[in-house]
Amino acid sequence: MDRREAKLKTSYSIAFSGAPLAGKTTLAFSLAGYLRRQGIPAGLVPEAVRSSLYFTAGNLCNALNMEVLALQILAETRERNYNEVVILDRCAYDLIAYFRLRNAADDPWPIDRSAVEQFLHAHSRIYDIVFLCKFPYQLAHDKFRAIENLSSQLIADEIEEVLKRSGRKYFIVPRENAFEFVIQTLTELGLPLPTQIK
Repeated sequence: MDRREAKLKTSYSIAFSGAPLAGKTTLAFSLAGYLRRQGIPAGLVPEAVRSSLYFTAGNLCNALNMEVLALQILAETRERNYNEVVILDRCAYDLIAYFRLRNAADDPWPIDRSAVEQFLHAHSRIYDIVFLCKFPYQLAHDKFRAIENLSSQLIADEIEEVLKRSGRKYFIVPRENAFEFVIQTLTELGLPLPTQIK
């Protein structure tokens, strides 16, 4: 771990990754609330694309990718400065997958895309644990396809491929009893959480 990473590692980072409308936001908010009730300062980084003016306007250009990247890194850094635990509703691995799927041949990147991916892979080393939510609820498919023209399952598969290529360990969240699975996994990995969910 270099000096930059050591400086950033002042908190425990829990990242939720995966398909749209597969329960990431519900899990992230539930976990943040649960930890706060236990007296653990927990920051929450919401999905950056929700703050994007490009996305709100329906403009899915490569400038959207760069805006979301900047919003994501800024929000993560801010929460690490103030909290012992940081919970991410999406993470760098999602950004890499979206960059690949959204890449438009007629909208060239302002900088080398491979350099951006290398940066995101390096940045992701500060995540302590990654949970992959890969099972979108059925109603999610048509809703999200209308927004992005990408199926939820296609996005989930691309994100998992990015995770596999990175070589890092990740945990697939089951569709049933998802929150209980997250708490159990964190407890087994040594995060000081109560063993019983209240």
